[in-house]
Amino acid sequence: MNKLKDALKKYDKNELCKKLNYQNLKKCNKRISILFESSIQEFLNGSSYDFLYSNEEFLNKICEILEIDLSDEIKIAKDRINRLKTVFPAYIKVKHHYKPSSWSGAMVLGKFTIKVDKERIVDKELHEQTEYVQKIIKKWIKNYELEIPYFGFIYRYDKEKYIEFDKNGNPL
Repeated sequence: MNKLKDALKKYDKNELCKKLNYQNLKKCNKRISILFESSIQEFLNGSSYDFLYSNEEFLNKICEILEIDLSDEIKIAKDRINRLKTVFPAYIKVKHHYKPSSWSGAMVLGKFTIKVDKERIVDKELHEQTEYVQKIIKKWIKNYELEIPYFGFIYRYDKEKYIEFDKNGNPL
């Protein structure tokens, strides 16, 4: 991606937009800026289509014009995006006996489910995931321990698989 960013710095953006067949140079320049500020994976994962190019087509066309080969990097990014789509949406459930007595009390229930960032766990072994989750749990305990009565945690990392943690955030 650095090759692309270096080439974009040197190339006249309006000229590039014309070669990309854009009538609206402002729209094209905005898209180039987004590409410049993103990683390949972030850019490809974005859902932009401007009636000329999808993100992947836009990136490939710019590479073609600038004569830069990013095919390996694009393949790696696409593989990772596809892998992330298949990863179970892991989460941590706080075990509790809390029963809300009001609407505002019901809002507290949102604090009992903690999403786990798939990007951070997708390539990690289970013991590494457990260490990461333990840090999240300990942070939750620090923030909410005195406000909310709870008695443990469940980290669900697959439809059928989970790990339980005690009240202090230690795996059982």
